[in-house]
Amino acid sequence: MNSNFTVLLFGMMGLLVIHSSAIAPNYFVNGTEVYVQYPNGTIQHLKLYGVNWFGFETPDRVVHGLWSRNYRDMLDQIKSLGFNAIRLPFCRASIRQGGLPTTIDYSKNLDLVGLSPLQIMKKIVAEAEARGIYVLLDYHRIGCNYIEPLWYTQDYPESDFIETWRIVAREFKNFSNVIGADLKNEPHSNGNAPYTTGSTWGHNPTTDWNLAAERIGNVILQEAPHWLIFVEGTYATNPTTDSSYQYGLNAWWGGNLMAVRDYPVNLPANKLVYSPHVYGPDVYQQPYFSDPNFPNNLPQIWYRHFGYVKDELGKPVIIGEFGGKYGEHDPKDVTWQKAIVDWMILNDYCSFFYWSWNPNSGDTGGILADDWNSVKTAKYNNLKRLMDYCSGLVSKQDALAGVISNTTPSNTTSSQPSNTTNNTTAPSQPSGSGVLINYPQERWPSAYIDSDGNGRYDFVMEVNPWNIQSSRGYARMCYENGVIRYDQDLSDIILISPGSWVHGYPEIFVGNKPWNGMLADELNVFPKRMSEFPDMTVNLTYSIYTDGPVNLAFETWITDAYRPTSGVASGDVEVMIWFYYNGLNPAGSKIGDIVVPVYVNGVLTNMEFEVWRGYIGWEYIAFRSKTPMVAATVSFNFKAFLDLTYQYSTKSRAQLETMYVQDIEVGTEYGSPSTTAQKLFYNFSKFSVELGSTIPSLNNSSNDSNTSPPSNNNSSGSNNNSSSNNSSNNNSSSGGSNGNVVTPVNQNLPSTARITSDWGSGFCAEVTVTNNLNTPVYWSTYVELGMPFTINNAWNANPTPSGSGYEFTGAHWNNLLNPGQSTSFGFCGSWNADSVSTTEVSYTLTITSDWSSGFCAKVDVHNQHSQRVTWQVTIPRSNYGIATINSNWNSELVSSGSNLVFRGASWNRVLAPGASTDFGFCASR
Repeated sequence: MNSNFTVLLFGMMGLLVIHSSAIAPNYFVNGTEVYVQYPNGTIQHLKLYGVNWFGFETPDRVVHGLWSRNYRDMLDQIKSLGFNAIRLPFCRASIRQGGLPTTIDYSKNLDLVGLSPLQIMKKIVAEAEARGIYVLLDYHRIGCNYIEPLWYTQDYPESDFIETWRIVAREFKNFSNVIGADLKNEPHSNGNAPYTTGSTWGHNPTTDWNLAAERIGNVILQEAPHWLIFVEGTYATNPTTDSSYQYGLNAWWGGNLMAVRDYPVNLPANKLVYSPHVYGPDVYQQPYFSDPNFPNNLPQIWYRHFGYVKDELGKPVIIGEFGGKYGEHDPKDVTWQKAIVDWMILNDYCSFFYWSWNPNSGDTGGILADDWNSVKTAKYNNLKRLMDYCSGLVSKQDALAGVISNTTPSNTTSSQPSNTTNNTTAPSQPSGSGVLINYPQERWPSAYIDSDGNGRYDFVMEVNPWNIQSSRGYARMCYENGVIRYDQDLSDIILISPGSWVHGYPEIFVGNKPWNGMLADELNVFPKRMSEFPDMTVNLTYSIYTDGPVNLAFETWITDAYRPTSGVASGDVEVMIWFYYNGLNPAGSKIGDIVVPVYVNGVLTNMEFEVWRGYIGWEYIAFRSKTPMVAATVSFNFKAFLDLTYQYSTKSRAQLETMYVQDIEVGTEYGSPSTTAQKLFYNFSKFSVELGSTIPSLNNSSNDSNTSPPSNNNSSGSNNNSSSNNSSNNNSSSGGSNGNVVTPVNQNLPSTARITSDWGSGFCAEVTVTNNLNTPVYWSTYVELGMPFTINNAWNANPTPSGSGYEFTGAHWNNLLNPGQSTSFGFCGSWNADSVSTTEVSYTLTITSDWSSGFCAKVDVHNQHSQRVTWQVTIPRSNYGIATINSNWNSELVSSGSNLVFRGASWNRVLAPGASTDFGFCASR
C-alpha cells in the first residue's frame, strides 16, 4: 500500500517553486521531423502524443479541474494513458497580473494556496517535467474571454503581445521539458469579409499573420534559442490563394496553410513547425461534410489545406487541435475522427495535440468524462491506435483495422526529458509503501519507508521540530510512490532554547541517528568505521520554498562508539553538506574552500564549497555550496566529503579512522532567534543511496595521521582536542600542506570538436576540453571548424566570436577543471554561405500538377561534389515551355533569361557533400 501520514499540527500554506537554471536540451527540426539534442550531444527523434489542458486562458486563470481533483493526480493520469505532452493555453493576465486564481479546491491542492497564476503554471510545468511530460506553451487569448482574430487589439498593440512572449520565454526557458511556443491560437477573420476583418497571409502587411509570426518568433528565439516555434494557419489567406481551391474558405480557424507555398514563414528552418487546427461536424457543419463522398473526400481537403506542407514542401506539420464529442452529438463525428486518425496513421503524423483533456469543452468534450476522472474509452481508443502504431506496438495495417495493444504507448524512437549524461542515469522512482510508527511523548513523528516493497526499510522519515516547545499551525510529512513532501505553516512559535538559530530539521535518514534507535539500513552498511567506509552514491531531486531562514543539507554523525540511543558525545563529529541556504550560516567560521565533483541536473560539475568549522558541544564541519540551488537533481559520492573531513577536522586521521559513520540524513534546518512564524515546503523524489560510485572520492593517501587545514579555528573549535593533539596538528607541515586551497588560474586549453549533425546550411557540434595541467584552471578554448560559421545557440559554455571561429569560456557550473578532468559543451550554428563557392549541382524536376496553361514542379537538388557548395541549378525554359515563373519556394530565382537560374534560400543554400534539398515553382506556359 501507499501510506500518507499527518503529524504535529495541521493546516496549509502557499508554495513557490523557483526552477533551477538547468541546462535545457535543444529542440530542432530536420526535414519533416522534430528532434531533441541533450547537453551530452545525444540526438533523439521526438514524437509528441499530446493533449490540450486548458484553463489558464480563461477568466479562471488556472487549468480547469482543480475544483475536482489534485493537479499531480491529473498529470499522473495523463502519463498513465500514454500521453507525453501537454499544450498549455494561457492569456495575458495569467502571465502579467498578480492576484489569485479561482475555481481551485485547495483542500485537494494544498501547495497551491497563495500562488499567482504564473506561479501555479510554473509548478505544473515543473511537475510535468518530473514525469517526463513535454509542454508546448500556447498564447491562446489576449483578453481571457474569447479568441481574438489578430495578435493585437485596440488596447494591446503588437509590442505588448511580443513583450508577453518575452516574459514567458524568460520564465520558462530553463525547464527542460518546454519544447517551445505556439505563437497565437487560431488567427482568423470574419467569413463575410475574410480579408478586412482579421488575420491574412500574403495579403496585407498590417494583417499578415505570416509576417507577424516572423517578428514574434525571432524575439522568442533570442530569449530561448533552444525552443521550437509553432505557427498556426489562418482562416483566410489571400484572394488568389483561397480562390484557387473549391474549399479555400472552408478551412478552420488556424487551419488554412495554403499560402505557405508562396509565402513561407521566414524563421530558421530548424526551429519552425507548422501547426494547423482541424475539426469535424461537432464543431461546425462544413459543406464537405454533406458531400455524398464523405468521408472519402476528406484526405484531399486536409492535403490542400495543410498536408502538402509536409509532403511537398518537406516541413514539419503537427496538428495542434482536433477533436469532437465522438458520438454524443453529431453521429458523423465518430466517422470523422476515425477518418482523420486513419489519415494520420497512413501519412505518419506521429505528433499531435488532441482537444481536449478537459471534459468541459462545449463543442468537443474531452478525454475525461464529466466527473473529471473517468476516461471516454471509445474516444481514447481511437487515438490509442495512432499512438500504438507510432510506438511500434502494432503494425500500420492493424492500426487501420482498429487493433490496439494492451500496453501503454511509448515513443520508442524518442525520449522523454532526461537528465541522463554519459553513463549515469537518475534512479527510478520506487512505488513502495510506508509504515506509520506510534510515538510516545517527546518522540517526534516518524515512519519507516520500504520504497521497493522487499520487506527491508530503506529510510526513515522524521518531522523533527527539536527546538519548538509549542506553536500554532501544523507540520506534516507525506510519502507516496517515491515522493516525499513536507509542508508546514507554523505561527506563535515558542522555543525550547530561546535565542537559538535552528527550530527543527524535518528529514529522512538512512542508518540511525545517535539518539532515537530507529534503524533503516537495507544496504547493511551502518554503522561503519571511517577507515572502512565504501564509495557510496547519494541521489536526490528536490525543490524547496520558505518565507524564512532555511537550508537544505545532507548530514552524518561520526561517533567514537556505536551509540544508537545514548545521544551525541563531546568527542563526536557532525558533518553537513549544504546545497541550498537563505538567511542561515553554518556554525563556527569559514576555514577554507574546496571543489567536489557532483552531478547537478545530470551534468558532472566541479562544485565549489566553503568549509566551515565550529564546536557546539561536539565538532561541527559544514561544506556549503557557493551556489545555493533552490531546486536541483544532485548525485554525488558521499565518501568524498568524508575524505575531506580527514583534512578539516581538528582530530587526527588515526582518531577518525576508528570512529563510526552512523547515517546519511537529508532535510532542512529552519528558523532564527527572531522567527516566530514560518512556512516551509519541500519536495523530494528519486532519493536513493547506492553502494559504489563512478564519481571519484577525494581520499588523501598521505601517511601523515595529523592532516588539518591552515589554522583558522575559533577558540571553541580548538578546545575539542587535547593540547598535545593540537600541538601535533599545528606543528605538522605535511598536514598544513594537505589542507591548503590551491587557487585556480585562468588558462586557455586545447579542445577537440566533433560535428554531430550537418544539414548543409547548418550544423551542431560537440567540443571536449581537458585540463592536462597539474593545477586547477578556469578554462577557455578556441574552436575553428575549417570554414567561417555563426553560432545560433550554445549550451554548457559561453561563445564569443574571434577570427574565423569562437572563443569559449565555461558556464558557472563547469568553468573549473581540476587536473585531468574534462568537460563537454555544444553548439548549433550556420555556415557562412559567403565563404562557400557557388557551384552548379545536379537536379531532378518532377511536375506535381499540370493544367493546360501552366504547371507546378518539385525540383530535387543533389550536391554530387566532394566539397561543401552554395548550390545553383540552371533550367532551360525551352525544355518545359516556360513563359513566366509565377511563384517559387525554398529558392531564389536569380536569372530569368532563356535559362532559369535558381539558388537556395537562406535556410537551404549550403549543401554538404552528398546532401540534398528541394525547391519548387509554378509557371505559365
